[in-house]
Amino acid sequence: MRISLVYKRGSIAVKYNDKLIGIVTERDLLKRVLAHDLNPHSTRLSEIMSKTLIIVDAEDDIEKARDIMDKHRVRRIFVAENGEVKGILSIRQIIQHLRYSNAVRLSEEEHIRPAYLLREI
Repeated sequence: MRISLVYKRGSIAVKYNDKLIGIVTERDLLKRVLAHDLNPHSTRLSEIMSKTLIIVDAEDDIEKARDIMDKHRVRRIFVAENGEVKGILSIRQIIQHLRYSNAVRLSEEEHIRPAYLLREI
């Protein structure tokens, strides 16, 4: 049996036998490995991963996802569709979405094109 890893922007979803069992983030590496002078090459993911899986449904709105992140004090949550995890949503993606939504709303109110309101990333 082998642990398979899927890399997703600043985090690694940890799977075992095709079942999602945890997540390791860049912050986990800093706080749980480097801050304790552990060897990142020999430290097992199972020792540092977060085992609590916080999942939002793909049909939920962005505000619900943001509230769940806030409640659990996390920066990433899993997104599931029909009970199957399809991806990871980060707080950065939520901020970008809300920024874009506000820019569109302002452009409609003030007749300004959104491109002028958005800062390139």
